[in-house]
Amino acid sequence: MLKSDLKPATRKWAIALIILNLLRIGTPFIAYFQAQYQIVTPLIPRTIVLDIIEPYMITGLVSLFLTVLAFMFFVYSKYTFSIITGLLNLGSAQLHIMYLHYYG
Repeated sequence: MLKSDLKPATRKWAIALIILNLLRIGTPFIAYFQAQYQIVTPLIPRTIVLDIIEPYMITGLVSLFLTVLAFMFFVYSKYTFSIITGLLNLGSAQLHIMYLHYYG
C-alpha cells in the first residue's frame, strides 16, 4: 500500500473518533444538569451534589481538552496524531470512570 492510499482511511477514522469524543464529552455535563434538576429537596445540600459530580466534570474537561487537541491535529492534516489522541481520550476517560467506580 502506498502512503497516499492510507490517507483517506486515516481521515475517516479521525473523523469517527472526533465524533465519538464529542458525544463522550456531553455525558458528564448532562449528568450534572440532570442532577441539579432532579434533586430539588432542601434536605439534600447542593454541596453533596457537587461532591458527587465533581470527578466526572473533571473527566469531562480533560476530555474536552483532548478532543480540541485531536481536532487541531485533524485541521492540520495530522490524521495519525488525531487518531492517537482520540483513542487516548476515550481510553483515559473510561479508565478514570472505572477507577472512580471501584475506588472512589
